[in-house]
Amino acid sequence: CMHDPLVPAVLLDPSLVTASVHRPLFVESVDNSFRAVGRDGAALAGRPARAPAEIIAGVDQRRLLDRFVAALTTPLGALPPIADA
Repeated sequence: CMHDPLVPAVLLDPSLVTASVHRPLFVESVDNSFRAVGRDGAALAGRPARAPAEIIAGVDQRRLLDRFVAALTTPLGALPPIADA
């Protein structure tokens, strides 16, 4: 899992996302740790209404990894613009 580099990669190239869902997002405490949980329908009973968030459910892994490795191995300023990649 590469969650940290995925966020800026998707911001720079949204076409990396292959699947997503829109659901209200809540942060819940579970065993003294926190996790974000997307819920809908009856699971939201008694909670304040929230606008749905886009939750990424799939990405083009090959393109993501290729871009990530290129970013790490190419000198600064030498990467092609996103539109030309």
